[in-house]
Amino acid sequence: MRVGFEAGIAAGRDWTFCIDADVVLRAGSVAAMLRTAQAQPPYVFEVQGAVLDKLFVTLRQAGNHLFRTSLLSQMIDCIPEEGTSLRPETTAMQRMKARGHPWAQVPYVVGLHDFGQSNRDIFRKCYTHAQKHSHLLADLIPKMRARAQADPDFQVAIMGLAEGLMATADVRIDTGYKPFSERFEALQIAEKAPCTEEEFSSNNVERLLRDYAHADDLTVRYLPFSGPEAIALDGTTRLTKSVRLRALWRRKRGRHGTGGAIVHTFGQGMERMGLWLKKRAGEHE
Repeated sequence: MRVGFEAGIAAGRDWTFCIDADVVLRAGSVAAMLRTAQAQPPYVFEVQGAVLDKLFVTLRQAGNHLFRTSLLSQMIDCIPEEGTSLRPETTAMQRMKARGHPWAQVPYVVGLHDFGQSNRDIFRKCYTHAQKHSHLLADLIPKMRARAQADPDFQVAIMGLAEGLMATADVRIDTGYKPFSERFEALQIAEKAPCTEEEFSSNNVERLLRDYAHADDLTVRYLPFSGPEAIALDGTTRLTKSVRLRALWRRKRGRHGTGGAIVHTFGQGMERMGLWLKKRAGEHE
């Protein structure tokens, strides 16, 4: 993180785009993100789009950060010490927010995340996910099982999760962390051939996005849109309250029908009211 930020400062551009090596960008994504960034208030220090995450079968925020370069020196001060956080970027961003420099969510899918990975990296990532994202496993494991027969990547992913769940020591993201390679080799997982450039041509990236957008098991996190709606966005949509509410209503109506959507919305309201009442009751104990 520090080296990337220092490179951005040295380049002297208004914005610095940091992309993880496991992200494949779709055509036009840099320009789309830059347009959104330039429209932000001066106190916003970062904008982040969504990615299609293969292993989570989810549209989520990950692997891309467009930073306001003038604030990167402050971001460097906020980087946690090595090995103290499983999510160092998120930790640093939370510290920046506390300083009055929040980030902005962009309703735009910049590309693919964790496609074309080696078996060793899939195993390592899922080993880490077992601790880093343990709250998502109830949703994630059934998806992996359903896809494992047709896609061996998910077989390796399940093995990585299982090993991570059995780990008793704190996991480090560092690729040099020995338990990753020790357990991978102990399980005698065969490595696959490297991916090719053609697999991730612009056309194939768009095809993968479209295919996943219509998958029944696709989850969309942090965005109020359905999969097809989210994939079709061009980066110009602003997440105002009215946009969020209309998009959420379309998703519910598409899933439950108009009558079912009304009942579902009413049920959610009752659920939230119940949680609020429980909280208030606890305050008076």
